[in-house]
Amino acid sequence: MLLQLLDADYILNSNKPIVRLFGRTENGSVVCVFCEGFKPYFYSGRPVEGQEILSSEKTEKFVPIGFSESPQRLFKITLSNPQDVSKVRERLETQGTETFEADVLFKYRFMIDNGLKGMGWMSVEGEKTFTKTVKCPAYHAKSVKPLEKTGNAALRHLAIDIECVPSDATKPLSSKKDPIVMIALAFQPDYKTYRTLVLVSKPITGPGISGFENEKEMLQGLLDIINTYDPDIITGYNINAFDIPYILDRLDKHGLSKALVVRLISLFIRRLSE
Repeated sequence: MLLQLLDADYILNSNKPIVRLFGRTENGSVVCVFCEGFKPYFYSGRPVEGQEILSSEKTEKFVPIGFSESPQRLFKITLSNPQDVSKVRERLETQGTETFEADVLFKYRFMIDNGLKGMGWMSVEGEKTFTKTVKCPAYHAKSVKPLEKTGNAALRHLAIDIECVPSDATKPLSSKKDPIVMIALAFQPDYKTYRTLVLVSKPITGPGISGFENEKEMLQGLLDIINTYDPDIITGYNINAFDIPYILDRLDKHGLSKALVVRLISLFIRRLSE
């Protein structure tokens, strides 16, 4: 099976990480690949012991800072849980021990070690599996290899622009109190019969317009469209700095789920989890 890699993360099963690779096939089908057995690791100036540590293997590597003619003796510290890496690193650095590559996120470590690139193609051998953690078809990987291939899968693009009404015209917009009144959407390829669609927080209708009773229902309508259309790329003018964080705050205001938007806008995942 050939897949174009669109996103990656991991989940824990019995305290063991499982990497999830999300991609589309050549014909545009969405697939999730589960990869087990890969362990988090980093390098330290001395061996480490502890209940989080699986092994401390002596190795030689060129350190990333400064110049040296020969590799330096280091220890490869392998752990069972990626979430323990920062804790062990902080403990070592507090004790005056240098650490290296401890800030490489687990999913990126997996991609680097397996030669995978974002938006790159990969060849996957595996068997179909059942899981409730994703909605798309899932496979348990036996092997994942990078593949030199040009062109893109049939990706779905969604452009978003919002309009808001200030409660006080003399002050800047506030996502905590000022509502979104309109959401303009553009699709490539079309969503149902729409190339463009405007959501409005009033019960009005018209060509290319979908009206709702209020802002909450309009935002739920947006989530339903995202869930149905399943875009790979969300774009728009200045959406990282305005539209997306504003939408997330309004979803919070109305007690609506942010999971779909967070899943697609990886830039905000870390901010929202802190």
